[in-house]
Amino acid sequence: IHIHTYYKQSGGVGIGLGLVFTIVMFFHLCCWGYCCQCCRCCCFKYSVVKRLSCWTENIDWRPLGASILLFLVTVSGIIVIFTSQSQMFDRMGLVLDNSKGLLYDYEDFLCAGEVPESIRLSSLESVKSTYGDVTGVLSRCKTGSLGSFFHGVNTRVNSTMDNVLAIIDSVQPVIAILNSSIGLVDNATAITHEIDAVVSVMTNASALIRGELDTIHGNGNFVGWIPLAGDIPQVDSDDLLTPTGLRVALDSAQSALISSRKTTQPIVQYDLGVTTRASTTKARNDINTAVYAVEEQLLDNLGTAVESEDTIDNLKERMLSQEQIGESVWSAVYSMSCIFLLAMIFGYFFRKRWPMCCGAYCIFFSFIYLCFLLGIVLVFSMLVYDICGCEGTYTVESCSTIFDLIRTNLGTTSFKVSEKSVVLADVVSVLKCPDHTNASGAYAYSPESNFIDILGVLDQFNFTKDISKTTQDISSATSRLVVQDQLSSSKSNLTIAKQFILKIDVAQNYNFTVDQQNYTQLRTNLQANPAPYYATYSPAANAANIATLSRLMVRNQEMESQRDLLSTRKNEFNSRVDELITKIDEISRTINETKESITVASTSITSTVDYVLTVNRYTPCGFIGNAFENLIVGDFCKNFYLTLDQTVPGSILCLVRMSVACVSLNVF
Repeated sequence: IHIHTYYKQSGGVGIGLGLVFTIVMFFHLCCWGYCCQCCRCCCFKYSVVKRLSCWTENIDWRPLGASILLFLVTVSGIIVIFTSQSQMFDRMGLVLDNSKGLLYDYEDFLCAGEVPESIRLSSLESVKSTYGDVTGVLSRCKTGSLGSFFHGVNTRVNSTMDNVLAIIDSVQPVIAILNSSIGLVDNATAITHEIDAVVSVMTNASALIRGELDTIHGNGNFVGWIPLAGDIPQVDSDDLLTPTGLRVALDSAQSALISSRKTTQPIVQYDLGVTTRASTTKARNDINTAVYAVEEQLLDNLGTAVESEDTIDNLKERMLSQEQIGESVWSAVYSMSCIFLLAMIFGYFFRKRWPMCCGAYCIFFSFIYLCFLLGIVLVFSMLVYDICGCEGTYTVESCSTIFDLIRTNLGTTSFKVSEKSVVLADVVSVLKCPDHTNASGAYAYSPESNFIDILGVLDQFNFTKDISKTTQDISSATSRLVVQDQLSSSKSNLTIAKQFILKIDVAQNYNFTVDQQNYTQLRTNLQANPAPYYATYSPAANAANIATLSRLMVRNQEMESQRDLLSTRKNEFNSRVDELITKIDEISRTINETKESITVASTSITSTVDYVLTVNRYTPCGFIGNAFENLIVGDFCKNFYLTLDQTVPGSILCLVRMSVACVSLNVF
């Protein structure tokens, strides 16, 4: 039923009453009374009624007494009106108090804590400026309120996305390490060529020394003084082939590293560094934009609610300042009819026609307005009764008619939550929202006790589509970032090379210093006293041997230096290999940690979106249900109706008694 239907059904009640009473009084005054000589008919002709009590000297006390009694009853009706009006102002004050309580509950729902008080003391814009715009203001909201929840969402989104970007940044150096490792393999390969050259020099040096020793031992008796040719270290096949084997191992290790780089570089630098970074940034911006819009609206609503407190305070202040006048106006209006009736009683008692006529005509002309006022009361009384349909039991369940009325009159009216349109008529049940709390007073979630589930807009806070590109990019990158086999192969080849180089041990422990001393001593002896060293001394042979010893001294030093150089090159090679193995371990660890960390971060992104979907845990609507019960059912359906209902008897009492008394005085 539409509201205007109620108006059509009940709006004419008061006017109808006024017209009926006025017509009756009009015919009375014109045809039956004494104050007008027109329209007199039948037994009410002027010549007939002139002889009745109004025109005689004798007073008929019966109509006078009845009129006085009715006057007193009318006064009692006015007292009833005054009392009901006084109660109405008290109830209006209670309505305003309940309205302000609703605002307080709404403010706590949006942002409990110091923020509402700060806005009261200054303004919303000033508070934003003080705390650092929207995010700073919401950081001041107490835990449990909607503002605190959205601030937490904002913090979690930024923290999670920053973590993803930090992980992407942390893996970028891997490519540089791979490039460096590949370069180190080239460096190690170069060392093998140097080792090859050293081994070659040592091969020649060993052959020359052995040849010289064979020659000198054939020209004298030098056994025990200098080494034999067989004592001199020789380069074997292992020494000659090992550098080539090292290069094969290094080539395999380098090929594995190049393969790793070929797999890793596009994933790390483009898939993660460009694509995933872009999708992560976009997801953060999209979510933050949506959340920020909600946060701004939340603060605007909070500011409006705080400003509305002043409106209610001003209303209450004006109401209190006019309370005494307001309480008296209605009863004062009806009191005028008592004054008119009192004038008629005065005229009747003192046998004066003009007071009776003046009082009667004043009653006649004011009667329709008084009936109109009564009609207004009846209209509102019937409207409230029909709208609420409480049938004397004032609970949300018993006053169910009002919900049908609201649904019908809202029709297809709707509003938007993000992109979704919500038809108001479909969510009227929010007015019945129960107040669910646990033992500690915190909200205990249930689907029927929060705005989000009742409005059916939880999907508007689902940001899964915003993060899907990011999570897909992360999943794709991590699933293809598989280089452990190549890295293990490279490390294995390097380990083999490190073990293989141990085979090169030419003159590793040979003491060239002793040989050098022996060569020097023998040369000195041959120069001083050569005879004991020869069976047949020959100066020419002795000179040749001295020259051979001089050459042996040079070649011995050369071979010792090459032996030391070989040891140095081997150490350098091992150092490069160790460095390579360390870098490979670092690459492997970084890639594994990146895959693990970014997978966890991807899960955190999903968890953050899931957390946003718990917004229905932070939107309890119990305060709306309480407000509806207090303001609508309690104040409107009960208190307002009872005030009107109490006014009607007093008004009707005044009108009926006034009209009866007026007719009695005129007729009798």
